[in-house]
Amino acid sequence: MIRIGVIIGSTRPGRNGEQVARWVRDVAAEHVGDAADFELVDLKDHALPLLDEAVPARMAPGRHPHTRRWAERIGACDAYIVVTPEYNTAPPAALTNAIDYLYEEWGGKPVGYVGYGIFGAVMAVQKLRAQAGPLRMADIGPQVALSLREDFVDFADFKPQEPHGAEVRGLVDELLAWARALARCARLPRPPSDGLRAAARQWFSRGDSSVVNASTKARREVTGPAGRTTNFDRPASVYRRSWSRASAQPQHSRVRGSATSGRSWRSRASRASTACSSASSWTIVR
Repeated sequence: MIRIGVIIGSTRPGRNGEQVARWVRDVAAEHVGDAADFELVDLKDHALPLLDEAVPARMAPGRHPHTRRWAERIGACDAYIVVTPEYNTAPPAALTNAIDYLYEEWGGKPVGYVGYGIFGAVMAVQKLRAQAGPLRMADIGPQVALSLREDFVDFADFKPQEPHGAEVRGLVDELLAWARALARCARLPRPPSDGLRAAARQWFSRGDSSVVNASTKARREVTGPAGRTTNFDRPASVYRRSWSRASAQPQHSRVRGSATSGRSWRSRASRASTACSSASSWTIVR
């Protein structure tokens, strides 16, 4: 059975997120029956401090007990529905902080969004969608936008309008379709990072801050096809590096700055991207 976590993104006293999340869970569970299991994931229950892991989650798993508990909770789910308010055109700090704690647990899974606010939290959801891509998540198109003026009584008592129930059902249908499809696929590939993992393991065993520098250095080394190793000591935002399996030679295309050899940087970047679009090659953009 597919497990879907309904994440309550607000932790403040007097929040509206809990009653919205429970409504989403009940509507979704009634709609799909035994096809999926919907569970509330309340950030308030985990009490995560501001990110306190010395090594980023993309490089190595967290060390602290609260990080491991959070990773276990999120990793057990196959898909997510994030229920979020909007504070100053952005999602709550507690929600973005919780997202930043993990990496592997999010990857290869679909996510849908239910926002509530004066304008339905559309700007907060847009920023959450921007985070989904780097985390290798599939953010689905359907979205539910609840208005504090029209779907709440005195901005506190949740009374959703009838069309929103149909919106939740449509969101759940697409979320389940993506979850089933992604469940049949392997996790999205990443460039090998054996040196990085080794440095992270060394850091765990020694607890030495000097090893963090070693892990940073290891992160710059990416092994390409045919065992070729390339170092990203040049400015990361300047070059797009690509390898072709046929030649195993790096091709540098300038994506910022002046043109060279009479060719514009746009055409050079386009040719590099095209060369790496086939199944026999791959591209890293930093």
